[in-house]
Amino acid sequence: MTVSQVFRKKSVFMSQLEALGLEYPPPPLGQHLLRTSVENVISRNYLVLDPETNTGEVCQLMKTDTVTGKPIPEWIIVASEPTGDTSILISKDLLHALNSNVATSLTLNKMPQLTKELPHIDARSTLAKELSKLDHAGTEILCVRRSTSKTIGPIVGVLNRHHISKHTALTQQSVIGQ
Repeated sequence: MTVSQVFRKKSVFMSQLEALGLEYPPPPLGQHLLRTSVENVISRNYLVLDPETNTGEVCQLMKTDTVTGKPIPEWIIVASEPTGDTSILISKDLLHALNSNVATSLTLNKMPQLTKELPHIDARSTLAKELSKLDHAGTEILCVRRSTSKTIGPIVGVLNRHHISKHTALTQQSVIGQ
């Protein structure tokens, strides 16, 4: 404070922040992303299946959900329990592939539309942290798990870049509308 007032120079702290590429104070959108939990934004409309499940069985499951009144899952998570590998498939892509006469005996792990090696994140994380993880990983989708101190917990949802941008757009509109 004294340095900036008396000598008209930036303080050492502000200079270090600037050297690290950080802004002080952070912009409002950045503050919002730092304060928002991943759990507030994730999609919980998913179905977890084994990699060896046939596409015909998945189609049958989706028809059953439609008949019972449940919404069709937005995401199909292909989780291999022994290895812990997680892959994901957008259900619209699967339905499109089935409508274009892809063999119903094809297993999910052999689907060309399958996004493999999906990164896992903790449900208690912030959107800012996970948005940077999306940028560094070069992926558009993250698998959200509830983690404990010793184990990786169950899958609780899916987060993608679209969810974050939709959430921030809605938030900006509600702030402007007030």
